[in-house]
Amino acid sequence: MAGVLRKLGVFMGSRFMPPTDGHSPATWEDEVFIHMNRFIAAGYASNRLRDTFYEDFVVQRDHEHQFVWGVKEPRLSQTFEYLLPYLSDPHVIFMQRPVEDILDSFVRAGYGNRYAAEEWYRMHSVGVCRQLSVYDGPILRIQFDDLISNPKETIQHVVGFIFSGVDRPSDEKIESASETIDAKFVKVDRWPVKVMISTATKGYLHALTASWRLREVQCLMNDPAVGVATNTVVTKRPLMHARNQQVIHFLDSDCTHLFILDSDCVPKDDTIRRLLSYNKPIISAPHESVVNQERGLMVVDPAPSGHGYVQHLPLEGMQGPNVRVGCGGLLIHREVLEVLGPPWFRMTYDERGLLICSEDFDFCERALSSGYEIWAQCDLWQRHI
Repeated sequence: MAGVLRKLGVFMGSRFMPPTDGHSPATWEDEVFIHMNRFIAAGYASNRLRDTFYEDFVVQRDHEHQFVWGVKEPRLSQTFEYLLPYLSDPHVIFMQRPVEDILDSFVRAGYGNRYAAEEWYRMHSVGVCRQLSVYDGPILRIQFDDLISNPKETIQHVVGFIFSGVDRPSDEKIESASETIDAKFVKVDRWPVKVMISTATKGYLHALTASWRLREVQCLMNDPAVGVATNTVVTKRPLMHARNQQVIHFLDSDCTHLFILDSDCVPKDDTIRRLLSYNKPIISAPHESVVNQERGLMVVDPAPSGHGYVQHLPLEGMQGPNVRVGCGGLLIHREVLEVLGPPWFRMTYDERGLLICSEDFDFCERALSSGYEIWAQCDLWQRHI
C-alpha cells in the first residue's frame, strides 16, 4: 500500500531502507524515521527526546511537502499515540489481511519459525488495537484480498479518502498505482512449487548455516514460480524424533517440497532451485562425511557382504537412481512422505538390539522399496562444519 501511495503522489520519504537479507527494497520505509522510531519503541529514548523527534519530523514534513505526505513503520503499532498530537488532520489507512497469510509471509521471509511468527503477530495486533482505540479521526480499512483482486476500484477508494479537498492525482498516476499491484503479489498461494526449508537443532544454529538460509530464502522469493517457507524444530530428543517433527510441520503446510537443512551444514548458494530443476521425487545435495577414515560424501551403496554400506563412487555429477544418502541437504516431494506414512524416520535394530540401519538410510531403503528413485547431485556438495 505504501508503494501505491507513492505512485499517487503521496510523499513517503526521500531515504528508504536499503535492501538486506530480510528486507525488500520496495517497502517504502523512511530510513531516518524507522531507525528513530524503533529506538523509541524499544524504550531507549527519554520522553523529551521522543517528543522533540516527532515534533521536528512533522514540522519538517509539513514545511517541505505542503499537501499530502505519509509514513509507514510497523512499530507505529507501539508508538502512534506519541506521534498523534503533532499531526494535523491525520488519516489512517488500516490494511487487513488473513492471519494465516501474515504468518506465512513472516516465515517465508526467513524471520523465524511459526512460533516466532505467532508471537510477533500477537504483539503487533494488540498494539494496533490499542493505538486505534486512542484515535478518533478518519480511518479507511482495506482488505488485502480486495486490493489484489480489484486494485483499480480499491485505489479509487484510497484516492477519495486521502485527496478530498486537495488536488486529486491524474488518471495516469492512478493507472500507474494500479500497476504496482503486479504478479509478484498475485502469485500468493498460486506457486506451482513451494519449498519448506526445515532445520532441526538442539538449540544451536551455526552462523554460516543461518546466513545461507537467509540468502536462499531471498533467492527463492525472487523467483515467481517458487514459494518458500522456513521451519525450525528445537528439541533435545533423538534425531529421528526431530526428523519426524520436521515432516509433521511440513505436511501441515501447503508446501510441495521439504528441504532438510542440518544446523551444521552450509550448502552452495541457489542449491534448492538447482535441485528442483531435475524434477526428481528425492534428490540430495550431499554433505561431507567420513567413511572408513576417508573423507567423502554422504552417498553410499549397500556393502557387497550384505551388511552395512560403502562409499558410492564416483563422487561427481548426478548419481542415481538408487543411491542411499544422508538427510542433510535432502529435497523430498510431498507425495513421497504421504505414501510412506509415519514414522517416516526410524532406527532399525536386530534381535540383539544392535543398530542395523540409521534413520536416514532406513528412509532411503523404504523409499526405494516403494518404487521411488533417489539421486544425488555431488557437484552441489555441502560443507559439514
